[in-house]
Amino acid sequence: MASSDTPLHRPARMRRNVILLVVAVAVLVVGWSVYWWVVTDRVEAMLREALVRPLPDGTVVVCDPLAVGGYPFRVEARCGSTAATLPDGGTLSAGAFTAVALAYDWRKAIFELDGPLSAQPADGPAISATWTSARASGARNGRLLDSADIVLEAPVLTVAGREAGRAGHLEAHVRRAPGDGGAPAGTDAALSATGLAAPMLPLPLDVAAVVRIGDGGAALAGRGPLTEGIGEDPLPISVRELSLASGAAKLRAAGDLTVDAEGRLDGVMEVTIADPVALAATLRPFLPADSQLPAALAGAVAAFGRDDGDGRRTVTVTIRRGRAAIGLIPLGRLPRLPVRALTPS
Repeated sequence: MASSDTPLHRPARMRRNVILLVVAVAVLVVGWSVYWWVVTDRVEAMLREALVRPLPDGTVVVCDPLAVGGYPFRVEARCGSTAATLPDGGTLSAGAFTAVALAYDWRKAIFELDGPLSAQPADGPAISATWTSARASGARNGRLLDSADIVLEAPVLTVAGREAGRAGHLEAHVRRAPGDGGAPAGTDAALSATGLAAPMLPLPLDVAAVVRIGDGGAALAGRGPLTEGIGEDPLPISVRELSLASGAAKLRAAGDLTVDAEGRLDGVMEVTIADPVALAATLRPFLPADSQLPAALAGAVAAFGRDDGDGRRTVTVTIRRGRAAIGLIPLGRLPRLPVRALTPS
């Protein structure tokens, strides 16, 4: 007697399996397409409704024309051109703006803006900026912003028709720093710029900074102490890296600081410097005209710095209530950070 699994039955079973697979794929494609169209229709309706009303502060935003697409896996909203009128009468305008999110993961979005960006304040000179590319992204965890990034290639800033600054590359990153038990330890921030040039700078400048602010991640929740105020306890700031290079001048620093309610720094920094005289000339444009800090730093490093070879010397800089010193040698007062104290309840 012939087996039920003879070669005569195998082609029929294979055809049935192929048909079932095709049907399953067709159902999946149709279902996904319906989901994508429903989602994009809702997104477009929400955006069009939002654009007909001013923002809570009175700003009027124009997005013309608005298009929503990105099938099959993305939801992409694009404005052909963008503009805004501020409550005080100032105006902003730029090129195309694009926002993209994955249709199956709404936790992260990517944004791109085409230049030039033009700003005309109600009272002040015209400002414009150009770049070869400008991209930003943001990721959230639940309703809280988890991280944000922005990257600019070849930005150029112009004020009143005159170039005020440019850079080869500029990027900034912030994230909620992981801590114990799932609670954030703070806010990590990183900034880097290469080829930074401005009329006030003698040579192009490369800068980088990586810091951790001990605010329990409050900054990305919109309630950071740097913006809402610092109370009796100073805010800890761990400087993982602070570097600056301009020609022969180089600086690298790291240490632990705190900032009080008046914006004054306290703490200790290990600072390594190459060519302190050239560094003094580089720092001078960023400080008040009467500041003695650049010259004092150059002299103290030359006199008391530990020789690390290759022309580099390292010193320990102590900061107390905004005043910096190397040992007993005062360097001067550091500029205060733009923070404010908490208002007593």
